[in-house]
Amino acid sequence: DCAKEIGRIHFLTGVGNEILLRAKSFCVKVLKDNLDQSIPVLKDLTHILVAAEWRLHEDIEMQISSGVATMEQYRSILASPLPPKGTLWTDARALEIRMLGQLPGLQAVLFARPDSRGVFMIEEYGGTSGGESGPLFYGPGTGIGH
Repeated sequence: DCAKEIGRIHFLTGVGNEILLRAKSFCVKVLKDNLDQSIPVLKDLTHILVAAEWRLHEDIEMQISSGVATMEQYRSILASPLPPKGTLWTDARALEIRMLGQLPGLQAVLFARPDSRGVFMIEEYGGTSGGESGPLFYGPGTGIGH
């Protein structure tokens, strides 16, 4: 689970597969260098190195898979069909905000429009923190109301 979450974070922050694989190689090199300097029996060192390399390989593989799955979630939003003709704007907007709010890495989705005075009013929100995020934008000087 940890590798999946880290993979998702790496994808969302732009850490690509090449960097992950270079990091793995670096970790293996550091481990090998440290093991070479230790005294235990050579057979034990080989087992430790093989086990560590395998664990790193599995971890990186899970991170890459998680990044690909996260990318697919974002792409599926872009590839989703438009609402059927005749769908009410409020229904279509609610659906889109709900879909965006379920994407990994997005805690809040806010929809605001200016009122007659030009003050943006939050009309709808989504995401796990959408309800708590709105009030952060209210107040003097923000140009957003509720």
